[in-house]
This record gives sequence, C-alpha cells and structure tokens, in this order.
Amino acid sequence: MQMPFDKNGKCNYYMKGSEWEREAHITIFNKGDIVVQQNIGIRIKGAATRNYPSKSFNLYARKKYGKSRIETDLLKDNFDINGNLITSYKGLTIRSVYDESRLRDKIGSELFDSRKNITFTKMKPCVLFLNGEYWGFYLLQEKIDDDFIENKYLIPSDNIALSKDNQIEDGPEEESIKFQEFCEEYSKKDVSNQKIYDEIKNFMDIDSLIELYGTGIYIANGDWPGKNDGEWRNIGEKIEGNKYSDGKWRFIIYDLDYSMGIRFRQSGSFDFDSFSYVQSRIERAPINAFFLNLLKNNTEFKNKFVNIYCDYANDIYHISKINKLVEEYRDEYSELMADTGLRWWGWRIENKLEGYANYKSNFLKSLDNMSNFFEQRPKFTLIHMKEFLGLKGDIIDLNIKVKGKGKVQINTIIPETKNDEWTGKYFSRIPINIKAIPNIGYNFKGWSGYIDSIQQNEEVILLESQTIIANFD
Repeated sequence: MQMPFDKNGKCNYYMKGSEWEREAHITIFNKGDIVVQQNIGIRIKGAATRNYPSKSFNLYARKKYGKSRIETDLLKDNFDINGNLITSYKGLTIRSVYDESRLRDKIGSELFDSRKNITFTKMKPCVLFLNGEYWGFYLLQEKIDDDFIENKYLIPSDNIALSKDNQIEDGPEEESIKFQEFCEEYSKKDVSNQKIYDEIKNFMDIDSLIELYGTGIYIANGDWPGKNDGEWRNIGEKIEGNKYSDGKWRFIIYDLDYSMGIRFRQSGSFDFDSFSYVQSRIERAPINAFFLNLLKNNTEFKNKFVNIYCDYANDIYHISKINKLVEEYRDEYSELMADTGLRWWGWRIENKLEGYANYKSNFLKSLDNMSNFFEQRPKFTLIHMKEFLGLKGDIIDLNIKVKGKGKVQINTIIPETKNDEWTGKYFSRIPINIKAIPNIGYNFKGWSGYIDSIQQNEEVILLESQTIIANFD
C-alpha cells in the first residue's frame, strides 16, 4: 500500500473555508465521564499535513448547531492574564500526532509556560475515535483566532487584529499590511537612533519580539521564521489595568514539529547555526530583516537579546528540565505512539508485534535525541551568537550564593539553587540585571562578594567569572 500525496493541493482535503465546514457531533470523555457532548462544525486543518491519512481538525461551536460555546475545563493549566481558568471556547483544534515530531508543540508549551511575552497554545493529549473507529493519538488544543486572544488577554474579539504566516486571520486586512510595511521600512532605518528606536517600541512589544526569535533560534526551528508564527494587537480602546491592550503588536509561535533535534532541510542538529539560518531567510518576510537590523545595530536591543538567550541556556531549556519532561513522556506516551504508528503506518510492516516494538523504540530514540540536543545546544549556539554579533566579551560563569531566606532573579529567570548556590553562563561586558527577592517575612540585607550594595536591583558588568552573594535575614 502506498500513501497518496497530492503535490498540487487539488484534493478535496485541501479545500478550506466555511463552504467546506460540515456539521458533526462530538463527545469528549475524561476518565470515563462525558464532559462535552454537542453538535459542532468541523473542518480539516493544516498545510502539507493534509496529505497524511490521520487528518487534523478545527472544531467550531455555533448557535445553528445548538451551542455557541464549548464549555470545558480540560485544559487545566490554561489561565487568562488575571489567573482565572479558561473554561469556554468558541473553537478548539484536535491535532494529529501521527509521529513523534508532532509532540514538539506540547513540549514547547510546557517549556514556554513561564514566558509571559510570547503567545502559545495550551493542549492536552487525547485519543480520537472517528465514527467509532480508532483514529490514534491527538492533541486537544486552543484554536488560534481572535477568541483565543480574547480568552487569554481579556480584549474583546471584535477589537483584535491577528495575522498568521504574514496574512490576516482576524480583523481588518489593512492592519496586516501596515505591519508588513512598518517592518520593511524600519529594516532600512538607523535603529541606533533613539528616536527611531522609541518609534519601534511604541509600535510593538520589544520583549515579545525577542522571545519569538530567541525561541525559534534556540530550538533550531527549521520551518520558521516567516512561517508558523504570527502577530496580534488590540485595535480598540485601551483597557485600564490591562497592559496587553496598549495597541502594540505581540507575537505568537506554533507548530514546532521541525525543531529540538529533528532535522528539516539543513536545520535541526544541536550544532546548527540558527543565527545564520535566519539571515538566509531574510527575504521570507519583512520582519526577518527588521529583526536583524535591530539585533545588529541597536545596543539596547542586542544586550537584552543576549541576556535572554543566556537565560534560555541557563534555565528555560536547561537539560535538567528537559530530562524531567523526557522521563514523563517515556512513561505516558510511548504506548500511544506505538499504537498510532500501527494504525497509520502498519502497511510498512509484516509483523504487527515487531512493528509495535519498532514504533515504540523509534519514539524512545527520538526522546533521547531531544535530550541530547538540549544537552549539547549551549556549547554551540552561544558561540554562534558571539560570532554572528561580533561580541567582544567572553562566556563567563556567574555564581550566585544565597544566605538566608530568599531568591535571586537574573534578567528574566529566577533559577532554583542547589545547596543555596547556582551557576550560569553569561557574556562579559554585557550588563546583567539582578534582583534580590526575600521570602515572606524576611528582609534583604544587601549584596556581597563581587558587589557591595544594599539596593535590591542592580546592574552588573562582569569582565571575568565572579561570585555574587545575596544576604537575607
């Protein structure tokens, strides 16, 4: 049996739009209990993956089908900006996990969880039965649209402009055009000029831009940039107390299939130079040239990017966190991946028992590969950044010691100490921000070691490896 592949996108499963939506009935079980049961609209979703037999689907709640919302609390860690659990959705996505690469989205969402300046979807593993037939391993997740932004950021969906892959998704089309034109124009401007940089900061959230590119570069995402990313903003009135309603563009990342150790085109290995890769895709979208102009020619932006990128290596993507996830995925998903492999790729094998063992083994090898990627990645990507940006400083150790009850924030992370000590790698000559955070009921006494100060917030510039002590009582 040979799997069909439509290179020209002419088959009916490539058709999009409301005219291809079909009414269906969905029942969602959680631990044997029915938690959702209603009629919905359903459409096939995806790009090239529409060719695969295990399709992904978008689900739409509409009044004409019976209910205008899907009420569920299954995405249990999905909170809005005020910390309230989101339990109501206009639409959801069920995304096929036909091979191990498709779990990268879920891994990413768990790693990104603490990063408040990048928008991403929450998801929950599930098994799909279609018309009573076993369809395999899927991810139930939020659908990226204006309702998705309203749910998370508490901005009315009618006031959302949202673009994906350089095309408007929701809101006026001119919003996306203006965004592209701005990026194209400012990619050619002198961004070292403070006035011009202030104009940029008024137009978009700089921290969100750094998270978009820092993330994509660090995980060696080969199907990006200018694809599998997007931007959104509030085009209505500013909402008091809601910083996300300020009208600035913010960024979304999704579909991380070809990253974290999976090769795609030339990318994917732990020693892949993703900085040069972004440079090579400069024509893909105006934002690429715009980002590189900022990174190379504005010192404030460059320093912030360098520090956050080091934060990734030291904490967000640290091997200790990766290995913990890997062990969880071994225990929870290896049998599901093997079952799904047999369901959709069984025609490649003669013996089902051997096939099951092979699919399970391949998944476990993929997890080992991902673990190796993150273990080796810092050794190469920090050097790539140094060379690409022509950084004059060296990679040095910042040693933090804590005496008493408290924590220390370094740039954007609050790392866990071991025996009240922690060591991370940063670049000399680049200012590093540190902040002392006493536990409830305790006080910060001051810094000692490399610096002597009683200020809770300090900016330090290291020329060599140093130890800084935070004292609490």
